[in-house]
Amino acid sequence: MSKNRKSKDIRKQIWEKFGWSMRVWASRRGLKPHDLYNFLYGKAGRKTSKRIVEMLQKDGISRS
Repeated sequence: MSKNRKSKDIRKQIWEKFGWSMRVWASRRGLKPHDLYNFLYGKAGRKTSKRIVEMLQKDGISRS
């Protein structure tokens, strides 16, 4: 599965669940917007990725 597909999937889930864009979700969770984009396109560091994954799981968003 391409990275772009994964990012669209996560965006869609956040939108359906909260009615927020991904950017809004990120800022509400105390992330910087570029942290999230780096994560989606595979450029985030280990710690940032781990933090984002935990937040997604806590909000019940799968990242398949």
